Amino acid sequence: MVSVENKRWGKTSLLFSTPSASFHALECVEGCSSIHRHLHKFNHFYVVSGCIAVSVYTDEREQERTSFLRAGEHTMVDPGVWHQFTVVEPGTMTEWYTPDNGHSVDVRDIERVPGS
Repeated sequence: MVSVENKRWGKTSLLFSTPSASFHALECVEGCSSIHRHLHKFNHFYVVSGCIAVSVYTDEREQERTSFLRAGEHTMVDPGVWHQFTVVEPGTMTEWYTPDNGHSVDVRDIERVPGS
């Protein structure tokens, strides 16, 4: 069964989740995610349509760089790296998580910057 969750930037549908990966379909309308990090999982983004900006931050939460992704483009954020995505042009994307060594994918593995 697909699990759908409304977000401030659109909605996400959890398509499947196992200890070794979880896969989501995202409908991106407008806005941005919180600034957050995952301590034990890689966060992958693949844009199907539209455009998103993925920003990564230093440990002091200062913006380090931003990548703009359009249809057919992918990026990955390493575990422990603060990041955020912003909808530049509405569209769809996939997001999936894979664990770092010795861990499994855990939906609770997220730390958010308050107020971001």
